[in-house]
Amino acid sequence: MRLISATIQGYRSFGRAAEVSFCPRMTGIVGPSGCGKTALLEAIFWVLGGSGDVEAELELLFRGIETQPAAETISVELILAETIWQGMMITVSRSFSRTTLDSEFRINGVSCGNELPEKYAEIRKGIHWIETSAALEKMAEARPRGQILLCDEVDCDLSEAEFYRHHEAIRFLLETNQVILVTQRKGIMELADHMLGVTMEEYGLSEIILFRLAG
Repeated sequence: MRLISATIQGYRSFGRAAEVSFCPRMTGIVGPSGCGKTALLEAIFWVLGGSGDVEAELELLFRGIETQPAAETISVELILAETIWQGMMITVSRSFSRTTLDSEFRINGVSCGNELPEKYAEIRKGIHWIETSAALEKMAEARPRGQILLCDEVDCDLSEAEFYRHHEAIRFLLETNQVILVTQRKGIMELADHMLGVTMEEYGLSEIILFRLAG
């Protein structure tokens, strides 16, 4: 399985619609602290979660700034290439409304109500949130195939030896998996097929740009 793209609107600091495409192997994400890098990964993971506490869901809604009103709805859509269904592309989306205080899931545009159907649980199992370099190395030891790994700055504060093991673990995982990774380390950026930048030209409103590393 691999993630082809995500469209996000109304989730945390993504007050305006942002469409993001991902490479089959590795997409790196960079940007200043607090600009929405983690929110981008969280939005992807949120789509496949169960319906949460209403108060917690309300906290996810974009709160608004002077030039952009607060969001009434969160909408996140993922397009995946899913080998479980003979390699077909599948669209999975989730929305949450401030008015109805409920989530709605859709598969290929068809509503599934407020819970993702059990038969699509394999998609949920194929996306992993990696919190530490140790967890990433453990994942590499398990030799997974066809998984999507979301890593949020797990390479910070590593010693030279730890960084080397971390770097090699990513290289190994990229052979058979997809990695979407927030990093500030140039050595890791150089493994990426392309880089996304998350910026805040207006405080409180995240935007995404695509760029390439020089050299």
